Amino acid sequence: MEQVIDIKELKKRQYLLYVIIMLVLLAVMLVYTIVWCINYKRDYGFFIKTEAVVVEHKTEEGKMYDVLEYYVDDVVFLNTSSYLSKNNIGDKITIYYDETNPSGFITKLDSRRIALPIITTAYGVVSAVLTVMYFMTYYSKKGAIQTLNKSQNKATTSDNDIVENIEENTADIETKNECHLVRENAKKKTNQNNQGTKLKKFTVVKKSTHSNVKKPKTVVEKSSMKQSSILNKNKKTQK
Repeated sequence: MEQVIDIKELKKRQYLLYVIIMLVLLAVMLVYTIVWCINYKRDYGFFIKTEAVVVEHKTEEGKMYDVLEYYVDDVVFLNTSSYLSKNNIGDKITIYYDETNPSGFITKLDSRRIALPIITTAYGVVSAVLTVMYFMTYYSKKGAIQTLNKSQNKATTSDNDIVENIEENTADIETKNECHLVRENAKKKTNQNNQGTKLKKFTVVKKSTHSNVKKPKTVVEKSSMKQSSILNKNKKTQK
């Protein structure tokens, strides 16, 4: 686990280093582009576009150049190009002459005046996207993990509360059941004791009834025996 954490931290630092380098380069490119465009505008911002005609070729040191003819305010200007000739006599080409000095001209504007702003803008967009991705990957992820941990902690606490409530309810139910069983056993014991006392009373009453019945029988027998003895005596006397 420690190695995994170290690797993640190393990747995070490398990513941060790349982002910082890209942002520094973006700042340098922005400064260079702004300064270059300002200087170019200052030097070539007043050049005017027009058409020139190749009227002849001029050779110098074995190299051939174009001689161009163009008009500025109905004034004819003839100037030799600074580039090697690739055109035929009579061809028309586009040039840009200096408004303050029409004899000075250039055949094309520097393409960097368009390319530099486009490249700098594209690089700035890429740098911004990578910077946003970095913060979303490492910082918003931490926030999401923290919120997830908080929600998990809340869920566990709620689960623990539910479990505690269930345990309390089960304990209450168990105690109620135990109390009910104790009451039932007490009732059974009381019922058994009542039944035992009833049986004892019944046996006592039965014995008492038997004894009361036997005593009158013995008295009657004795009285009958006395009467019979008296009768026998009377008979004897009569004889």
